[in-house]
Amino acid sequence: SLATVASGTARAEQWGEPSRALDFYDLKGDLDAMIAWGGEPRRWSLQTDELPGWLHPGRSARVLRDGVTVGHLGALHPQLAKALDLGPDVHVLEVALEPLLARRMPQARAVPRHPSVRRDIAVELPEQVSWSRIEQTVRGTLGELLKEVRLFDRYSGKGVENGRKSVAMGLILQDASRTLTDDDADRCVRDAVAALEKTCMARLRG
Repeated sequence: SLATVASGTARAEQWGEPSRALDFYDLKGDLDAMIAWGGEPRRWSLQTDELPGWLHPGRSARVLRDGVTVGHLGALHPQLAKALDLGPDVHVLEVALEPLLARRMPQARAVPRHPSVRRDIAVELPEQVSWSRIEQTVRGTLGELLKEVRLFDRYSGKGVENGRKSVAMGLILQDASRTLTDDDADRCVRDAVAALEKTCMARLRG
């Protein structure tokens, strides 16, 4: 298996960007990059239940491929970190190598004749709702019209209700048979927001 331990700042110190502590999403980005190499990211998901005791509840997840747990990702439990004389923000990633190295053979696809359309939405939802659940909800709702969903902002603090967070995402939409209209794209946004409201207790942000 592959195991990684990380702590400290997310990036090297520089004048153009404020320093911030490394977090769950930094390691998730590393995992996503490795998963993308295999060419089948939709077979992977994260779940926040049934975590081992050495992980921090609420800041960790199981890594699944085809619904089977193949690893774990998240912050080390504070009690364990203290017992090992480590800092408070130690993050770990452990995942089986075999599913990571399984690579689908590339397949040629026709170049799309019709352009894609992007719509950005921001929703406020409970802090414990994982990005994996959000992404699965949106993909399940929009189906083949959704070519990609990109998380580009996550915020909690001033202006957001305590215990909730704001998540902003870009929806890349495309139909192989025709050019999507503004009405088509707006309908997709409404459907995605309605699904998130129903399954994730989300509220659309202005």
